[in-house]
Amino acid sequence: MDPTHKPRADARLKTLTDDRQAQIAEFALGHTLAETVDWLGEAGTETSISAVSQFLSWYRLKQQLARNESAILTLLTDIASQDPDLSVDRLFEVGQSFFAATAIEKQDARAWHLAQNIAIRRAHLQLASSKHREEVQARRAATQRKNDDPDTPGGLSPETVEKIERELNLL
Repeated sequence: MDPTHKPRADARLKTLTDDRQAQIAEFALGHTLAETVDWLGEAGTETSISAVSQFLSWYRLKQQLARNESAILTLLTDIASQDPDLSVDRLFEVGQSFFAATAIEKQDARAWHLAQNIAIRRAHLQLASSKHREEVQARRAATQRKNDDPDTPGGLSPETVEKIERELNLL
């Protein structure tokens, strides 16, 4: 029932014009599914209660996504005008705030929980990435110190240097 996917060609209600879909949704607000099926039949569109129910769920979700997209774009435009150097982290924070507020407004505990889990996972990834960068820098610094140590020519052990010198008859 993903509203972002193109509907199947045989999905009668989903392939109607946007205006006609809006009319159906509007009519269904004040009528039962059976009355909506009859009304559609009188207009020449044969369908079933199940099909109308699925269509209305799909249509309402599609409309909600469009409203959310519009709200997010407005929010981002406002923030970008206040801060033209908007960072990815700040953008993430704004998105998290928006979705958490939407979940709270709709009293959708699952959506709120998912938004919080995403924030926690992101924080864990940032921490792991930071630790990894620090470990790499520490290894590089240790290697550089070892290479800079005059007692360790080229980072080779004294035994290896002696073996090379012997093989090249430098001793």
